[in-house]
This record gives sequence, C-alpha cells and structure tokens, in this order.
Amino acid sequence: MGEKFEVELAYEKSTKRTHRFKETSEPIKIGTLYVQKTAFTAHPKRIHVTVEVVPAS
Repeated sequence: MGEKFEVELAYEKSTKRTHRFKETSEPIKIGTLYVQKTAFTAHPKRIHVTVEVVPAS
C-alpha cells in the first residue's frame, strides 16, 4: 500500500456547477478542492477526503 493522508475541508462557496471547499488543517496538503454539485444529494458544510498514492503496476 502506498503513502496515505486524510484532510477535512469546509464549504467555502459555490460556482455554477461546483462546490468549493477549503482545507481547515495545518500544514496545508490540498488547499482548495472543487467538487461537482452532482456528486452530492445534499449541500455539505464539511467533507473528509482520503488521498492514497497507488504504486505503479
């Protein structure tokens, strides 16, 4: 299994087709993340994201 980290992001604003989230933890690993509005059934105030490096096959 590769390197892995988790971050929590808070809702910042919406654009025409996306919700923009800003990382709340330090040190910043992702910063700003845009997610398509169609990915959610409801408007989230916070999201939790896991990033895992996948080894080359």
